[in-house]
Amino acid sequence: MLMRHAVADLEAAPLDGERHVRMAHLRLTDEQFAELGARLQALADEYRELSDPALPDASLVFALFHPAWREQADGSAE
Repeated sequence: MLMRHAVADLEAAPLDGERHVRMAHLRLTDEQFAELGARLQALADEYRELSDPALPDASLVFALFHPAWREQADGSAE
């Protein structure tokens, strides 16, 4: 649900506005996964503290998760 709202907000944003959008498929150890999650949370918290209500809104959305296993075309697990 969160990502659906984020996509709707992104689609409604001005087309000529600056955007930073990226999707990456990563292969991480459990430790790397946990570290990246903690770093993303810390970065979001750091910038939330810098937030000035007098400035225009900026939305930050991220999702770090292990997707369900998908079968590759040849039938073997990814």
